[in-house]
Amino acid sequence: MVASSIPNVPSVMINRLHDVVCLFPVGAIAHKVLMNEANAEAQDHSHEGGQSTLVTIKKKTLPMRISIADYRALAELRYRIRHFVRESDAAAQELGLEAQQYLLLLAVRGLPQEMKPTIRILAERLGLKHNSTVELINRMESRGYVRRKRSREDRRCILVTLPPQGEKLLEQVVRQRITQVRAGGVELVDAMTAILGYKRRRPNRSEESSVRKA
Repeated sequence: MVASSIPNVPSVMINRLHDVVCLFPVGAIAHKVLMNEANAEAQDHSHEGGQSTLVTIKKKTLPMRISIADYRALAELRYRIRHFVRESDAAAQELGLEAQQYLLLLAVRGLPQEMKPTIRILAERLGLKHNSTVELINRMESRGYVRRKRSREDRRCILVTLPPQGEKLLEQVVRQRITQVRAGGVELVDAMTAILGYKRRRPNRSEESSVRKA
């Protein structure tokens, strides 16, 4: 996960981007890029003899200066994330779901394959306390949107699943969000790439002309 390997990108920013990460895989080379940028900064610093802030990446202490562009990039990323979250909440509310209820459905349906939808895992994914997660599941179960069942491997383990009604409702929200993100998510991607330290590749003239011909 990008946030776990990049100390300057708070993990809370990434955790609310469940339905954008797969659409825009901008973080796959982020650590490599940051290492290259940090090494370049180290070389510049040794030639210029200036002062800098020290950060640690993989137990290597490298100099990194915080520029006005960094502050602007972080501010822009925060703005775009808040805008993204507000749109997600609004899409859920249009279908009668509160933000946390939508995130619960999404967490259950979108868990990594190696994870089981236990209450402990869901609480961690949602950033909620155990009791709050249980109350949320209770409310959603009473409406028929989630269901609890015992694991076949361990009968002591309770798993949370989505019945057809919950899956249908979630699909409606997600379809709307994916359409919106694909149509207008470029600003969010640009903000993420800016704070990660590299620019999104633009097509050159030959590529643009080949696209026109096609």
